[in-house]
Amino acid sequence: MVGMFIFMPTICFSQEKKDSTILEKMWSYKRNFASNNIGGTTNSYMRYTLNTERRNFTMFLIPTLYAVAKGDRKYISESYGKMEIENTHSFKTQSQVISNTIPHDRQVSEAFTDYLTPNIYDQTLYEDRLLSPFYRSNRFYYRYRIENVNGNLVHVSFRPKLKNTQLVKGYALVNKNTGRVVYTMYDGEFDMLKFHIDVVLGTDDTSSILPQRCTSDLYFNFMGNRISSHFLATYNAPTTLPDSLNEYESRPMMETLRTFQLNDEEKEIYRQHDEEKALEEEQEKGKRIGGYPETQETHVG
Repeated sequence: MVGMFIFMPTICFSQEKKDSTILEKMWSYKRNFASNNIGGTTNSYMRYTLNTERRNFTMFLIPTLYAVAKGDRKYISESYGKMEIENTHSFKTQSQVISNTIPHDRQVSEAFTDYLTPNIYDQTLYEDRLLSPFYRSNRFYYRYRIENVNGNLVHVSFRPKLKNTQLVKGYALVNKNTGRVVYTMYDGEFDMLKFHIDVVLGTDDTSSILPQRCTSDLYFNFMGNRISSHFLATYNAPTTLPDSLNEYESRPMMETLRTFQLNDEEKEIYRQHDEEKALEEEQEKGKRIGGYPETQETHVG
């Protein structure tokens, strides 16, 4: 019995050392396995839906939400194009083909679209917001717990040490030999937006620090206004388009480019939009045909 109690601290110390080694590999993965000088382009497909579940006049007071403060309650938007990878810290997307139901004179707030492409190995997940749990210097803000899954993968959960909107809570599946994050999921709340993010990372050395697929669910709730949105972004899409294409609006072309097919709800948004557009065109046609002013007869004499 005495020998058992002497042996237990050794086991605990050994496990803590293993966990620490895995975390060090995870924090150092970008430095050890990914070149800081990578660059180039990859094809990307993105789409999102917005659902205004509840709104009132106060939504007009928020400039970034004006696009959904009136009109339809549900919108869908799709884009296909290139993502330019300038280096491991910076990448941007260029839409070449687009299809959406959002009126041309309105733009959806970047507060929603900013959550499409996380950079998990940088200090912040999205430009200047949300401290990444996969960045070594941020380890002081998070608590980590490691559990074995199977084979070479381990389950690394993380949660904030203190309540702060710059921190997230979730977990990752990590290769225990290299420290590469294979998949991660995290939740948080920032600037009146609650979010749930799922990210599948790339597999080869060049793309392993960038997302292969990302889905984001965002929820906005303020003064009785409630908006939910779902985003999907995929990278390394197979079709490369000519550089001359830039924001070319074509749903038929988008039908051939989608990396994931529309679900029933998304199809219904398009169907309702087409019906409303056809009705408006029919009414406009009727005005043109029957809307000319009547000619007045003139009498001489």
